[in-house]
Amino acid sequence: ECNEDAVLRLEEVEDDIENGGSLSSLARVICFLRDDIFGELSFSDRNKVLAGAISLSWSQEKLQEVVMSRVRYLCQVDGASWEDLVDNSEKMVRQQLPSTYLWKHTFNRPRDYIVYVAHAAKVGNGNDRNRICKTDIEAACRPYCSHVLKEFQDEHSSAQFDFEVIKRAFREIGENRFNWNRWESCEVFDSEVDAESYLEHAIDRSLIGWKRTGGRGGGSSWQYTCFGGTFPNDTSLDFIIHPAIQKALQIKESRK
Repeated sequence: ECNEDAVLRLEEVEDDIENGGSLSSLARVICFLRDDIFGELSFSDRNKVLAGAISLSWSQEKLQEVVMSRVRYLCQVDGASWEDLVDNSEKMVRQQLPSTYLWKHTFNRPRDYIVYVAHAAKVGNGNDRNRICKTDIEAACRPYCSHVLKEFQDEHSSAQFDFEVIKRAFREIGENRFNWNRWESCEVFDSEVDAESYLEHAIDRSLIGWKRTGGRGGGSSWQYTCFGGTFPNDTSLDFIIHPAIQKALQIKESRK
């Protein structure tokens, strides 16, 4: 239902414009859109939209602050800190801090980070704990990963790349690490070009990461687009399925 005052105001604005008035007094709509989704849209004046766009980047610390802003508001505790919410005293798999583990399993997106923390907090509250700990995060991993999988299925419903094809390729490979030859040989792809297009798309969406070989600056590491990585377009690299997708599809970890 429309508010009567709002309708009258709208009529006044329309009259003002018809009489040569300016649009500057009108509220401006701000649209937030992920760049991977924007890349799949096709419309006129695309370059003009990009020219006025502002790019927002996220880090682990910024995402934690988003979560804490909500916690402070909902709990009415102005002085609450991330350390009050998450117990980092016990390391998780591969000696990761719980906070880092949470971050690595998201796609550097506020909504995913918030959902995982909320699932873990619910587990902790059920066990009468007021801080999220290692066991809470482990217990919340499965429902969170299932949530993320449904998100990607929904996002791909109108995309040119069929998410079911990517899932079947992952399951056909059967483990989280693979190389280009193994990917290209999957029966779900119609051709080498088809396999290459799907690989590039999966990397752009951070469904797949790639291995960066270390040099003087340190050891090798897995890189993802969502964490600021830039894919070097090199099919000789080793690839890995994002841990959240791997666990949601129950794909085993490679022993290589």
